[in-house]
Amino acid sequence: MKKIISLIKATLTQDMNIFKYSANKNSKKITKILLPVILFAIVCVSIGSYAYMLAKPLHEIKLTY
Repeated sequence: MKKIISLIKATLTQDMNIFKYSANKNSKKITKILLPVILFAIVCVSIGSYAYMLAKPLHEIKLTY
């Protein structure tokens, strides 16, 4: 656990960003557009699946509004 925390701290304090995305200069335009869209779709699906998993038990006791 200490290694993970130190890795995250080093990543955020230095000039390194784990969320930075850059495409190659030689890559095609469709690749530059398609990869961020696919990554965004994966994040949206994962958030939606977790929300569904949380809402399913709440729906049985009628706490979803």
